[in-house]
Parts: sequence; structure tokens; C-alpha cells
Amino acid sequence: MVKTLKQFDAEFSKLIASREYSDEDVFNLGLQIGKMMQVTGTTEFRPSIFIEMEKKEIAYNNEKARKAPYSVIASKINDFVYELMRNAIKEQLSKHRYWTTNKRDYRYKDGKLDEEISSKYCIQFLSCTHKKLEEVYIFKFEFVGKLRDIILANTEETTFDVHYSNYGSDRKDETIDSNDAINDMSIDRINFISDLYDLELSVVEKFWIDLHKPFLFMMMKNS
Repeated sequence: MVKTLKQFDAEFSKLIASREYSDEDVFNLGLQIGKMMQVTGTTEFRPSIFIEMEKKEIAYNNEKARKAPYSVIASKINDFVYELMRNAIKEQLSKHRYWTTNKRDYRYKDGKLDEEISSKYCIQFLSCTHKKLEEVYIFKFEFVGKLRDIILANTEETTFDVHYSNYGSDRKDETIDSNDAINDMSIDRINFISDLYDLELSVVEKFWIDLHKPFLFMMMKNS
């Protein structure tokens, strides 16, 4: 049975999609397609898989371009939240010798920041997860006060995760006792960020202004 050009196209697409082919496989199938084009008088032929791949690449690039201004704002939010957390813990350290999420330490209420500090920076500690193999701690915080209200106007996600590892130090625990330890903390995930990409850009731009504007003077003072 003589194959049609459509059947060759399907065979070629299946071969490429499998990712298990050699140059010889592609060459031999290409020869067969070339012969069929001569027989049918076809002057132009492009495998459908390449057309689909091109469509996907165009769609990907378009979506990347659409998200670019959102990503700039997301980066600013990430830096802003990190500074809030960093300043809050620095202030906690100025009042106490250290800050720990260790529940065995009776001097701390499960790592909760002092109420006045939490109120000032609009964040509060929630929980700690320890990844033993990596000696990494994931701290979960929540937004509180006016910051929580601003966030809830656009999303229901009001928490963020912080990555902390003191692998390079002598002690391997979740205790923060110095500025160096604070510098080992980084924002792992801000849960509401992904929701922003579904909003109008103008809404996200206003959200960013509303989010950080009340803290501008305080941030400048702490910098």
C-alpha cells in the first residue's frame, strides 16, 4: 500500500515527538517524503509538528512578553517583603538576645514576633518546617494589619515562605542571633504573587503603590 503525504507527515511527527531517533532515521524518512512530493507534484511541504512547535514558541514568547512588566513588579514586591522581614527581625534582636522558632524554648511563644514589632511591620511568624537532608528551614509568615487588608483586596493568599540555612555556621538550628544569620534568610515564595499575573496590569501597578507606599519613610529610615 502506497503511503500518502499525510501519512508520511504523521509518521515524521511521531518520530520527532518520540525524541528517540537518529539523523539516519530523519534522513531516510525525508527521502521518502521527497519522493512522494515528486509523485504528487507538491512543491511545498512542512511537517505539521514543526508548525505546531512554532505556534507554541510564538505563544510562549507572547506570554513571556505579557508577563515581563508583571515580573518587574513581582521582583520589587519580593525585595520589599524581604526588607520588612529583615527589619522586623533586626528589631526583635535589638530587644532580645536572639529569635528562635524552637518550640522547646519557653522564652518564646512559638517564634512569634513581639506584638509591637508585628504591628509595625505588618508580618507575623506562623510556623517552621525543617528539611533534614538539606539542613534547611522554611519559615512561614503571614501578613497582618493594614498590609493584610491591602493584599486581601486582590487575593486570598496572605502568607509567604522564607528559606533559611545556617549550614556554614557551628550551630545547625533555626535560631537567628545576628545580622549575619539574617543575611542567610531569603524569600522562598510569596503566595499571592502568582495571582497577580491574572489581573490587569494597571490593577497590579496600583496594588504595588498601595502595598509599599505606607512603608516608604520607615524603609528609608532603616536603610
